[in-house]
Amino acid sequence: MSGQPPETRVYEVFIRFRREQPFQHAGSVRAVDADLAKRYAQDVFLRRDRYAEVWVVPRDCIAKVERDPWLDQVKFRQTEYRRPSYFTPHLRARGFQKVPALAGPEEERP
Repeated sequence: MSGQPPETRVYEVFIRFRREQPFQHAGSVRAVDADLAKRYAQDVFLRRDRYAEVWVVPRDCIAKVERDPWLDQVKFRQTEYRRPSYFTPHLRARGFQKVPALAGPEEERP
């Protein structure tokens, strides 16, 4: 015996409660190996809930995707028509008015 505690890893736990639902991140556990991490995940997160599937993944195997500001601008320009602010000037140019029933309280109603 060397007297040193064994090396542990952090495992992330993802749970799907029903087949038609997406996975949800439940939290993380610290364990020596994957089998022990599965048991810890069951003890900590699944004592009371029924579930369809569970994934236990080592944290160092998860890749972070960095945000690209240039790509965000390109996406915004390509999907501008999906935002309400895109339609307002176009509709007003065609002569459309606000619907009186949806007008704000400060506006005069007929």
